[in-house]
Amino acid sequence: MASAFTSELVRAFRDTHLLSTNGVNDPLSPLTTGLHLGEAGVAVTLELKEDGLAEMTRYAANSDAHDSLMIPEDGAPLAELLGEFQRPALICPHATGTLNHAQSECSALRTAFGNVPPLLMLKPFTGHTLGACGLLDVALIAAALPELPGNLPGLTGVAHFLPKLLPGEPVLKIASGMGGHNAVVELRVH
Repeated sequence: MASAFTSELVRAFRDTHLLSTNGVNDPLSPLTTGLHLGEAGVAVTLELKEDGLAEMTRYAANSDAHDSLMIPEDGAPLAELLGEFQRPALICPHATGTLNHAQSECSALRTAFGNVPPLLMLKPFTGHTLGACGLLDVALIAAALPELPGNLPGLTGVAHFLPKLLPGEPVLKIASGMGGHNAVVELRVH
């Protein structure tokens, strides 16, 4: 199988100042300097609902078309999208590791929910996979619900331990793409 990581691709990420230059893999830290690449392929099977399995209950998307690389610092388009969902018990943010994205996504979360629900940060475990990071996170969350793992110790702005989810409580996964695409998936366990 061919690798998604070619020297040209890595150089393009480096040249646009999106790759971490200091090795800090803490997406919401003011010390973060960029993303850490990972590699994954993901496929999911959609099945009829069975008790005890995670259910995708909602999907919505929008686009801000702000810039090919940067996103609006106020996070307004993402906040608008999040406002279409009920307050979740937990959120898995996109959390790229760039300062621009941390500022924008945190602003969107505060605008949409006020007091931000607990966050599950998966990129410190997986890296930022290209073309698969949103679905990879959905697959990992769906497989683990309702007993999600905690965050890595010492991450900025998140608790190490996550609350136990009750049946029917929603979990949101946020995914953002270059060019301004925002997507949110709501998962629940019944």
